[in-house]
Amino acid sequence: MAVLKMSLEKFLKEYREEIGRAAKGLLSEEMPFLTEELFALFERTGSRLQYEEVYFTRRKFLAVLGLKGICLAEELRVQKAGNGISDLPEEKKIYFKKLAEVILSVCEEECWALPAHVDRSKNPDWRNTVDLFASETAQTLAELADRAGSFLPREVFEQMICQIEQRVLIPFFSSQEPYSGWERAENNWNAVCSGAIGSACIHLLNCCPERFRQMLGEISREREGILQGAETLQDAKTVALTPEDCLDRICRALGYYMDGFSEDGVCQEGLGYYTYGMTYFVNFAQELYEYTGGGKDLFCGEWGGKDLPCNERDRREKTGGGKNSPNGKKNRTQAAVKRKKPTDKLLQIAQFPVKCFWKDGNCISFSDGSTHESFRAGICSVLALHYGSVRGTSVSSGSGFMDCRALFPSFQRAAGLHTDTCYRFAALKMDLLYTAELLDALKKASGVGKDIFPEPEKTEDTGKNVFKSFFLPSAQWYIANAEAGVGFACKGGNNGEPHNHNDIGHFIYEAEGTYYFTDLGAGEYTKEYFGEGRYGIFCNRSLGHSVPVVSGQEQETGSMFQCDRFYRLPGESGAEDVFLEMHSAYQKGLLDQLWRKFSFDRVSGNLTVQDHFVFPQKKGSPWEIEENLITQIRPVTAEGKVFLQSGTGACVLELEQEKPSFRIRESVHVNHRGHMEKVYSIQWKVPCRDGEAYSRWSIRMA
Repeated sequence: MAVLKMSLEKFLKEYREEIGRAAKGLLSEEMPFLTEELFALFERTGSRLQYEEVYFTRRKFLAVLGLKGICLAEELRVQKAGNGISDLPEEKKIYFKKLAEVILSVCEEECWALPAHVDRSKNPDWRNTVDLFASETAQTLAELADRAGSFLPREVFEQMICQIEQRVLIPFFSSQEPYSGWERAENNWNAVCSGAIGSACIHLLNCCPERFRQMLGEISREREGILQGAETLQDAKTVALTPEDCLDRICRALGYYMDGFSEDGVCQEGLGYYTYGMTYFVNFAQELYEYTGGGKDLFCGEWGGKDLPCNERDRREKTGGGKNSPNGKKNRTQAAVKRKKPTDKLLQIAQFPVKCFWKDGNCISFSDGSTHESFRAGICSVLALHYGSVRGTSVSSGSGFMDCRALFPSFQRAAGLHTDTCYRFAALKMDLLYTAELLDALKKASGVGKDIFPEPEKTEDTGKNVFKSFFLPSAQWYIANAEAGVGFACKGGNNGEPHNHNDIGHFIYEAEGTYYFTDLGAGEYTKEYFGEGRYGIFCNRSLGHSVPVVSGQEQETGSMFQCDRFYRLPGESGAEDVFLEMHSAYQKGLLDQLWRKFSFDRVSGNLTVQDHFVFPQKKGSPWEIEENLITQIRPVTAEGKVFLQSGTGACVLELEQEKPSFRIRESVHVNHRGHMEKVYSIQWKVPCRDGEAYSRWSIRMA
């Protein structure tokens, strides 16, 4: 554990310094203003970037100064230097004054939701739309009210609570389930909205419980008026809303979110959306675990939302468990209740980030992903507190199912304060507080002054290091590293996945930080990107992926267009062979069979690909096949080969075909930031005879 502890210590030190520098810099800056003109721009043109740039700059002020406020509040409480702004020295008071200004400005925004999620033409109450960002804003303000509210002016505190209730909590809890399609969705929308709302509830129950119950009483009375026709006493009882009802509703919703992961723990939306959704799932799950003294444990998959059993309530009363217990002790990792064993799926979900990175730090970018994703140390730290162990001994109250190190990618890819340009407060807060908690737990587990859990010795396999590969049959992903420093990934799946691209049979080939054959990831988010024109956009259609074009037809859209079989077998000389049966990705009747076989040598990194096409035996059928590979490095053709040169590295594509003739097409990809990038399609015709065709080609580093 020595390396992990050192990494956590270094990360935490630098992170705190980064917060200090950023907060100091913002003291002399003014927040930009949101205007009606900016809001209406999306409605007129479909463009999101202009409004969102200002919106997220404002959230930067809120998050950075909020983190600084938490740091100061904790520091002052430890030093017992007062519990209010009047007790602060002037050099610290200025941070809370600036934070108060920012909070009031956020509270005065006309709408917390983004224009892309609001329909002003049909919804008269559009200002109180509960979307991702309204929920995130409510969570941020509620946590700041809880952790630093005593250092803010009373009128600011009251305004925060009022706006949280009016804009998010009352609209959500006044509704019947589901509030919107996201409440039962199996994607990040559910996790973010539900998790953020649940977290806001817990923080308000901590800092102003009577006010929270009063709000629920008002909602209940409104419900009672609506449900005057309740025919039975039991029906009438369901009208009253309690804090437990609110938290149970959140738990039920999050159960749907977790159903969206494959059994092998893959988030098909990619690592970025995994991080987004898991930020709010993990944050709420941890806060719920603390609040109930371990009585409600989402880390073990308890979605049912049952009330605490009587013996657990009794235990909490006797021991002072729970964050708001009379003796003031936080019970983050000391729950006395016997924990259930988490499912294998939950443990696989926890390890997903580790699987997404190659040795050089590059990331898989399937779907609307990014090649340069990072991971959040705070999420991994919370999961380590629950699932991690040191030599089989639980690191805290968790059951200790895996070595803590198995939950962390290389800290070279750890996100910093400014990595997320949306400045999601829950993620930043976890990076600050829970990395410190895990570090403390590891130090206690390792003993004082020495590390009794040294790093494992390196093992040899026939004289060579064999790097891990991950075969994920449920999601139909394969990811591998070669000893030579080459990374490879391919996928099957279907063409109706969340944030879908038509990409069945697509692959990525990279080495030493360079993507030679790439996945473009997310394009610029516009109205068209999530509308009817989605698959006219190059990065989403199959022509923007390394998959064949068959008789002029690209892959079709929808979950029924799928990879029928995806399996792995040992190959020759240490290679691994991955087989895909993928004719169902294309228009019905176009193909009888399409097999794609990837053979990846995990020592050299050489890749061989074979395609076998079988057409229906119909007279006059236009049997035509064109292979199509995607790169962002300008290809050079020579001697029947294609060369991709990047710095000192070079990659060679070679066909096993007589007199190959390549066509290089140049396209433009508008990336997620709205910047234009050149993309090159390497294409060639495949000879077809008697309704069958074979294509075989190899990729290797020169």
